[in-house]
Amino acid sequence: MPNSFEKSGYASREKYERQRKLSRDRENKKKRAYINSHKQDCFFCGADKNTVNIEFHHKNPLEKQFTISHMRRMSFASIDAEIKKCWCLCEECHTKLHQRLIDPLPSAYDEDTSTTAPQGPLIAFLDPYTIDINDAPHDPDPPPTPAAYA
Repeated sequence: MPNSFEKSGYASREKYERQRKLSRDRENKKKRAYINSHKQDCFFCGADKNTVNIEFHHKNPLEKQFTISHMRRMSFASIDAEIKKCWCLCEECHTKLHQRLIDPLPSAYDEDTSTTAPQGPLIAFLDPYTIDINDAPHDPDPPPTPAAYA
């Protein structure tokens, strides 16, 4: 489809804009269906993809080229490449991961995400309420008090 109304064969701008919007919507719908077909059960807890909201989470944010939800102008090949860099997580696990309430174990990075949920533990649960500040390592040489300078 031409990039501008002037180059198109449409007689009215309204018909051109309407057709252009329909074409974009059709393409977006195809890409959304394609992405949804790649969703799997939650990588951490195994929640069923058909009963919960599954989200993509990049394993390494430094390798992230684009967010999966902003895929409109990307090719199917680049969407595939980006999905391979992600874990499928349920909304609850994704939120906990970003809040650092769960932490992926190193073995989680070795798993191939193209398969179903892996066997064995992949996350460590972090409980901020059980951390005792008295257990923190103490500095053997604390800084001098102001009285030491008098």
